[in-house]
Amino acid sequence: MAINSKRPSLKNKIVVQGARVNNLKDISVNIPRNKVVVITGLSGSGKSSLAFDTIYAEGNRRYMEGLSSYARAFLGVTSKPDVDKIENLSPPVSIDQKSISRSPRSTAGTLTEVYDYLRILFAKIGVPHCYNCGNVMRKRNNSEILEGILSNPYRSQIAILSKSEWGSKNSKEILRQVQQWGYARVRFNGKIMTVSEALLIASDKVPSEIDVVIDRIILSKGNQDKERILDSAETAMKMGKGSMVVLVDNEKEETYNRDFLCQQCNVRIKEITPRHFSFNNPEGACSECSGLGVKLRIDPDLVIPNKNLSLAEGAIQPWSKSGGKANSQNGYLPILNTLAIKHRFSVSVPVKKLSPQHLNLVLYGTKDKEILVSDDNDLGGVKKTFSFEGVIPNLENKYAETKSDYMRKEIEKYMMSEICPLCEGKRLKKEYLSVLVEGK
Repeated sequence: MAINSKRPSLKNKIVVQGARVNNLKDISVNIPRNKVVVITGLSGSGKSSLAFDTIYAEGNRRYMEGLSSYARAFLGVTSKPDVDKIENLSPPVSIDQKSISRSPRSTAGTLTEVYDYLRILFAKIGVPHCYNCGNVMRKRNNSEILEGILSNPYRSQIAILSKSEWGSKNSKEILRQVQQWGYARVRFNGKIMTVSEALLIASDKVPSEIDVVIDRIILSKGNQDKERILDSAETAMKMGKGSMVVLVDNEKEETYNRDFLCQQCNVRIKEITPRHFSFNNPEGACSECSGLGVKLRIDPDLVIPNKNLSLAEGAIQPWSKSGGKANSQNGYLPILNTLAIKHRFSVSVPVKKLSPQHLNLVLYGTKDKEILVSDDNDLGGVKKTFSFEGVIPNLENKYAETKSDYMRKEIEKYMMSEICPLCEGKRLKKEYLSVLVEGK
């Protein structure tokens, strides 16, 4: 009688059967794909023979066979490892077992230089999308702009306008400036008119939508106006900072962009190059985490690890002395005393008994509200008035400003790492994370 049994799918596993490389004795194993897999064992048990001399060697050999004969002539020929069968292999990458940089900017991609090829791939064939709405962002070069304008019917009336951004200037200021530049017409609140006519109805206070008419052309037979169109388009692009409008017969409007632009959200990307996909380059790296994917922040629980201590007993770890107690000579206890008197709490009670509002004052400061501090010591009394910045901002400022590696390491004892909230750990600026290849 036949038994109906379902065999599990092996498509998501690397299947090795009958491996006899070096000291491997007819080994068969299934290794999960797309997982972190560790091969462990005693010295001489065949770990490297399985990973490098069998799986990597066969994957590399198959990849080489897929190259052209011309490329293989330079790369040489690799022999097939002694194994009956290996299924579901992908082109492999092997990293030498040697001392490598412990820098957080070093990854498997950068060490193997695969990341460099990925950057080129995305720069050359990637399609930019708006990070707000997801729409595809497009740009036009000179030939595409010319082709688009000349595709209109013969004797069409073409107006080339700059899509200008005027900032905070009022309408009359803008119009007078346009007049000084030598242009006679503008599109004022959607209507084409002379600058003089626009000045009569413009307001000194209310800014209006003003586009400068750079040129007006009637398309002729034989496209004799190519040079004139290109010159006018170039002028409009410069004035409009990469954007221009073509008005056809005063009805149809076409927008052309030198940069990648989302028409809906006005998100703009000037250019896309391999350096924009490098988290080690400031042009591509996330501005929040500088391309690290994580941020260090001061952890209040590390700053005050023992909440049974009082502020006077040295509960604030970074501010406490080696003996465990803060004193008036370190400059902080007088400030805390004054803060406590002003806001009616005690520095002598355990921190765990302070209200959340009072603890927040100690950790994050008085937010520009000044306090008067009197420091009575052997050198004489000194009175100062200033705002208390708080323990955590104090440490953050020291960490940002210090040039001492020792100081940075000391402050890092009170920090914890968290995923960057802006790039979500992906290291790049959001405009370049939205560049997709085949939708990915």
